[in-house]
Amino acid sequence: MADVVKAEQNLPVPLDYSQYAGQGTEQATAGDYALPFLMILQKLSPQVDETTIAYVKNAKAGMVFESATGQIWDGKEGVRLIPCYFRKDMVEWAPREAGGGFVKAHGWNEELMGQCTRDERGRMILPNGNLLVDTKYHYCLLLTEQGPMQVVLSMTSTQLKKSRKWLSMINMRRMTDKQGKSFIPPSFAYTYKLTTGQESNEKGTWFGWQVEMSEAVVNPDVARQAVQFMRLVKEGNVKVADPDAGMKDDIPF
Repeated sequence: MADVVKAEQNLPVPLDYSQYAGQGTEQATAGDYALPFLMILQKLSPQVDETTIAYVKNAKAGMVFESATGQIWDGKEGVRLIPCYFRKDMVEWAPREAGGGFVKAHGWNEELMGQCTRDERGRMILPNGNLLVDTKYHYCLLLTEQGPMQVVLSMTSTQLKKSRKWLSMINMRRMTDKQGKSFIPPSFAYTYKLTTGQESNEKGTWFGWQVEMSEAVVNPDVARQAVQFMRLVKEGNVKVADPDAGMKDDIPF
């Protein structure tokens, strides 16, 4: 027993990290941090292929994947999100047959869209042969057991209708002010549950998003984080971790 007591007395005293809170990255600004994508894993996603370096243990098609930490969630159980900001963009990509890859984000440029022709799949083709993709970005707080996490969802192709549905849900919400008048609350006043489900057309099958309304945001700390994130995105002070990642879960049909 004496030996046990002696061993316990010799244990190192843990460092009180609270006295160094926030230190070590003082010179980093919001633009220095890379915002991860939240995406759906498909049958051909490298994360579900055990032969690739990108493989994630236990990952399967239909799961939700977060690109920075590699966390995965069951698609049927879904994830809870607070939408903080919405942005639409026209993104230029090299076609897959030419190697693929992100080229440039042009912003919402209707004049550029007018320069495109449509191929047999209905895709917009620029004069240089690259693709111009209508892309909707939803910047959200992902609610995890460790706390809220900043992420972005990109929706293109068949998922554009999901983006429109989500925006309609947000616009349908109503609150009452102190004078009893009804108003449309900000997007980050409520949470939404996103699950995944299999979809198909004549060209194939894939997994897509399903959006459901959820409860109001009542935690003041979470609400403040949502407001701060909204302002950062609105002011252009965030960047994504990997522009290509936003298309890795895209539906090729």
